[in-house]
Amino acid sequence: MSNDLKVGKLKEVKLTGQLIPFRNGQPVLIDLPKLGPSLALFKTINDLQLYMQAIGVTGYTVKHVDDGTEFLTSNIPYPIVCDMRYDTTDGKSKWVLVMPLKTS
Repeated sequence: MSNDLKVGKLKEVKLTGQLIPFRNGQPVLIDLPKLGPSLALFKTINDLQLYMQAIGVTGYTVKHVDDGTEFLTSNIPYPIVCDMRYDTTDGKSKWVLVMPLKTS
């Protein structure tokens, strides 16, 4: 069995305005298959609340991304996924993997 991610289509994403759950002053990292601990960004508060409930995370606060470009160039040491959501029909996580552009 291969550990490679399945290749999908290139998709433009908007990170500005996406939401990040924080707990104890740190972003909540979500352990995603084949990615490991990842920083998940949510498009809507409803998506964030449903997902946090599904994985049993409580006592969190919410911050939003003010500037998507600045966010991507801030040297985050984890994979970043956006448009994170919990699909209630199949009980699986759905997301878009963000591949930052090189700035140098």
